[in-house]
Amino acid sequence: MFSKAVFDQKKLEFIKDLQLKRFSLEPLYLDVISQFQKNWDKERIDFAVMYDQSLQSKISNRLWKTVDHFPKEMMLQFMEMSPYIVREVFDDLFNEEKDITGRVGRFTFHCDELLNMLQEANSTKKYRHHYHDAFVASLYLMLKFPDRYCLYNPDAFSKAMALLGARKVPDVIPIDNYFTLMRTITKFLSEDLGNEYPEYAGKPILALEMVYWLVGAEKA
Repeated sequence: MFSKAVFDQKKLEFIKDLQLKRFSLEPLYLDVISQFQKNWDKERIDFAVMYDQSLQSKISNRLWKTVDHFPKEMMLQFMEMSPYIVREVFDDLFNEEKDITGRVGRFTFHCDELLNMLQEANSTKKYRHHYHDAFVASLYLMLKFPDRYCLYNPDAFSKAMALLGARKVPDVIPIDNYFTLMRTITKFLSEDLGNEYPEYAGKPILALEMVYWLVGAEKA
């Protein structure tokens, strides 16, 4: 999709900016991945407590709570209402034997259904949204499989592809293509970074960081 020659030049500039501290990698991503990996256990009886513990961070909660964005709070309400259904929803999302596009689509659909159930059970209260879009699905995937996934940011990705010499950037980036290209970019980056950032080795969040560097976008 992108020009390898342009990418190689930009890659060297990116690495130089990292080395000269002109661009910093976001520590929050590694922090939340570490916390999730330590705590996530789908067999826990107290599933909601486990979920809450898995999404703690000593750095920031902005991935889970910002202005008009409360996915964690909504998921906890789903768990209080139907913990067994929610457990199955996450089992499906994390099933690597199934197609990623289908998993993300079903995850959002299941959250739609859970929201409808919650609304029916609490008719006096109006729920605006469950906040579990493809971005939040990608966040869960990144936490569970950090060597395969990163945050889904198609707008920044499209801009980055144009800057990397892509001849044609589609208006809609299929999520499976997105993750495949991010893994490819990560592989190319790892070849030159060596042992400078071992905690990022093989993790597509490194490719995401280069995307943010390219387009000057605010990090999620």
